[in-house]
Amino acid sequence: MRMLLVLLALTLATVGAQAPASVHIEALQGPQLVAELVGFDAAKGFVLRRDGVEVFAPFATTVALVAAVAQPVAASRATIITLLDGSTLRGLPAASRGDGFDFETQGAGVIPLLLDDVGRIDFSAIELPQAHAEDDLLCFRRGDGVDALPGEVLGFGRDGVRFRSAAGERVWNPQRDAVAGLRLRTQPVPATPKGPRAVVALKDGSRLFGVLEGPGLKLRLVTGFSAALDPARVAALEPFSPRFARLSDLELELIAHKSLLDGATLPALALDHGLVPETGLVIGTRAWRRGIAVRARSELACELRENWKRITLHVGADAAGLRAGVRASVRAAIFADAHELWRSDLLVAGEPAVVVDVALPQGTKLLRLVVEHGASHTTGARAIFADALLHAP
Repeated sequence: MRMLLVLLALTLATVGAQAPASVHIEALQGPQLVAELVGFDAAKGFVLRRDGVEVFAPFATTVALVAAVAQPVAASRATIITLLDGSTLRGLPAASRGDGFDFETQGAGVIPLLLDDVGRIDFSAIELPQAHAEDDLLCFRRGDGVDALPGEVLGFGRDGVRFRSAAGERVWNPQRDAVAGLRLRTQPVPATPKGPRAVVALKDGSRLFGVLEGPGLKLRLVTGFSAALDPARVAALEPFSPRFARLSDLELELIAHKSLLDGATLPALALDHGLVPETGLVIGTRAWRRGIAVRARSELACELRENWKRITLHVGADAAGLRAGVRASVRAAIFADAHELWRSDLLVAGEPAVVVDVALPQGTKLLRLVVEHGASHTTGARAIFADALLHAP
């Protein structure tokens, strides 16, 4: 028994030592490595520790840092704050102060915010109405719908929302008064701070855009505040590098060539998640974190505003239908303007992805990904273009 306890203690100690900030390092070249994320250095890039030795991953050639331990951190009664640039923070209000408030997060500490920094505040998963140009909207649940009260948000804190409307001024408590959320009046998006930009996903579900800073791991938000990030709570960190761009981050146009079989209500395009509810991007037995899922008999078009040298990606048939015993198949092709660059053989659900690396002709203006039915001709015929990257010259 004593030996068993010792072995258990050693196992837990080993897991504890590896788990906090271990990340998979995805780079443009070379094998994927695992190391502990320590921080960021403006001159050297990402600061990592591997086998007790400090190493660096250059910012320009790092595609992503993805947590090796990806379990989400529980966030009970989380409020979701959406900033004007699209950043989302999950947490709870800490204190109200003047024309702003402090917001406590699990992965970025306490962040001071002005009401003018915020686009919306969600207390539930209910969809809120569109924002107004002149008024803030207090949205509350009424039966199966949402009612919106126009007015002005005066403050936000632990007690709730201080709101002034034509009926007067009062504090609304999200739980007591069934408040679904707030839509603040529309405002221009502030300019992005200059520097090495990145998007950081935290394990609590927050997603932040900003500029990386050191020492340690900090992210300067669009508000101007530099948030100190806990590396152990980072789920993924993706730099915005001039060396590459993710296809799923660009503006895409879907042209669907519908057949009689395409009567399902599922959307024909999904970015960074599967087309079937509660499924990810799965090719063969591997799940992909980033990519595009497209139903058969569809064409995906992307207008290229920069001169990209080549495209790399992994292509395969969506394996989600295998749960229901549907072994669908597709064929895929890539076009640069009118020129066909690549065409697949038959892609069958459950089979591994095909690695594609093709050069783009000089001056390519339109990139097209085309998906056709394979041998199955079912509504479950979907292609996945995983980790699609455009590379600069």
